[in-house]
Amino acid sequence: GYFAQKRRHWSFVAGMIFYALDGVIALLFEDFLLAGFHLLVLYWIYNGLKASQRLSKLEKTVQE
Repeated sequence: GYFAQKRRHWSFVAGMIFYALDGVIALLFEDFLLAGFHLLVLYWIYNGLKASQRLSKLEKTVQE
């Protein structure tokens, strides 16, 4: 979260990878409700990544 607030895009990707691996573990234990929740949160993290990228791009155009 700390690096995501600083708009370090790699932190979103790393978080998504680790959270997806945790979701796979949930699937291995056949906890489908938890796996579905992981999919929802992965979608939200992905949207956060896209918003962070758009904001960074906007800030660069304003500075120029």
